[in-house]
Amino acid sequence: MKSLISARGKNKSPCRPKKKYTINDLSEIDRGIYQEIMENVLRRYGIVTPQLFLKSSKNENKN
Repeated sequence: MKSLISARGKNKSPCRPKKKYTINDLSEIDRGIYQEIMENVLRRYGIVTPQLFLKSSKNENKN
C-alpha cells in the first residue's frame, strides 16, 4: 500500500483507529463507579436493571 502524500510533499501516516475500551480494561474501583453511573442513567430513563437482565436472558434462550 502506498503512503499518502500531503500537498506539501510530506508523507502522511494513515489514521489509526482509537482504542476501544471495554469494562474489563477498568480497575475494580472504576468498575464500581461505572456500574453506579449506568444504574443511575438507566433509572433516570425508567429502566430497572433486573428487568434488563431478564430481557437479555430471555433473548438468549430464544436463540
